[in-house]
Amino acid sequence: MGIAKACYGEVNFLLGANQRAVGALVTHWRRNATGFFSAHRGRLGLLLLAACADGASTIAFMSRSGVEMESHPVIRLVAFAIGPIAGAVVGKICQLITAVVVAIYFRRWAGILLATLALLYLWAAWFNFWGQNFYTPRILHWLG
Repeated sequence: MGIAKACYGEVNFLLGANQRAVGALVTHWRRNATGFFSAHRGRLGLLLLAACADGASTIAFMSRSGVEMESHPVIRLVAFAIGPIAGAVVGKICQLITAVVVAIYFRRWAGILLATLALLYLWAAWFNFWGQNFYTPRILHWLG
C-alpha cells in the first residue's frame, strides 16, 4: 500500500508541476479529434483493409517460415510470447491504434500519414506473399 501511495503522489506531483503543459496537450487532442473519423473515413478504411492484408500475410509468413524470420521487432516479440497468429493480430492492433493516435495528434498531416501507412502495409502484404521470391530489400541484407 505504501508503494502505491508513493506512486500516486509522484504522478500527482508531475501532473501538478506540468499542469499547463498537460492542459495544452488535452486541448490540442480534443480539438484535433473532433470530426477526425468522419473527415478521414476513406483513408481510415483503406488503412484498415491494408492492415488486414498485412496481418493475414504476416500470419501466413510466420506460419510458413517461423516467427524468428519476422523483421518487425515488436511483432516478433509478441509472436514469440503468444504465438504467430495471436502475435500478429495483437501487434497489428497496436500498430493501428498508434497510427490513429499519431494521425489525430498531427491532424494537419493525417491524410498523408494514413495514405502512406496504407501503402506501406500493402507493400508488406505483397512482400510477405510474393515479393520475397523476387528480391530481398537491401536493408534486410544489412540487418541480417
